[in-house]
Amino acid sequence: YAARYRIAIFQDFELVAPQAQDALLKTLEEPAPYAILILLASSAERILPTIRSRSQIIPLRPVPQQLIKASLLDRGCAADKADLIARLSSGRLGWALSVAEDEAGLSFRAEMLDLLHEILTGPRLARLKASEKLSLRIGRDKALLRTILETWQSWWRDVMLQCCDSPVKPCNSDRHDEISALASRLDSATAYAALRATQSLMQSLQTNANIRLALDALVLDYPGLD
Repeated sequence: YAARYRIAIFQDFELVAPQAQDALLKTLEEPAPYAILILLASSAERILPTIRSRSQIIPLRPVPQQLIKASLLDRGCAADKADLIARLSSGRLGWALSVAEDEAGLSFRAEMLDLLHEILTGPRLARLKASEKLSLRIGRDKALLRTILETWQSWWRDVMLQCCDSPVKPCNSDRHDEISALASRLDSATAYAALRATQSLMQSLQTNANIRLALDALVLDYPGLD
């Protein structure tokens, strides 16, 4: 309250209904001198032109991988770890710095990749039990589920690239042997279908989808390796 400015941040503003965007228009037209409104959106296409015309648009782009790696090295991060985090970051410098400082993020990622391997090599009943256990852990925390799905998405991306004999080094570079072994048993179409199924569940998190049922469907859609 003693600060010079008051700042309000609206996340995922592209999801706001047009009527709600209209309700904010008056505030944007005549803002208080001490107020700063920040509208975060993945795309400006679904934001009303009247809102866009009254806003200063600042495009944000992913930070180059090599720049993130250099930043981590400057902070004393080991070279192999810096390379891995930079590849996993998807250009998010803040994410990379936080993971480098806290091993919990990489430990959780490893746990989720081990779980994915368990799902792929298990029969249908084992997959459903894994889904049940995971859904109980997640509860209603959609942010946690998104983190898990992002991890699995990066894995399937790497597998698909390997299936296509791409020269691109996998994001999950510490698991290159596992990715190569899986790619040798799948074709690119199967890997792509698994990637799309993962992305589809990520998109459904914006709705009131039942997490348990959605996870059940996902793990059953994944290819079997048993």
